[in-house]
Amino acid sequence: MNTTLMLTVFVVGAPALKDAPKKESSIVGEWAVQSISVGGTAGQPHADRWEFKADGTFAIYSSGKTLESSRYVSDAKVTLPTLDILPAAAGSTEHLCNFRIDGDTLTLSVGHDKVRPGRLEPGERTTVWLMTRIKK
Repeated sequence: MNTTLMLTVFVVGAPALKDAPKKESSIVGEWAVQSISVGGTAGQPHADRWEFKADGTFAIYSSGKTLESSRYVSDAKVTLPTLDILPAAAGSTEHLCNFRIDGDTLTLSVGHDKVRPGRLEPGERTTVWLMTRIKK
């Protein structure tokens, strides 16, 4: 009886197991374009796929042809993760973005005129891409 009581005390007093830390979703991978909103108005996407590589480069494709490629820098540790698309060549524009990944869905908000959007929702001076992860 004392053994049972002692075991119960140890089990009840033991610290609870912690959940495993949540794995951060990474922007690295291929993304299929689902929709685009330019300045708050639904638009027709000129691209059908984006690819972000672990080496800090990305490419935008349409029907298998590369439309654009460049470098990017992202910070997923801030409250509203950021992504900066860097100029590919002299005279090109830097694009300041915010993004959110929910499971296999990427929302990418691209600011116009070198201004980072304050939110992810479509609006003035912002292009919002909605994409889904391409699983291989």
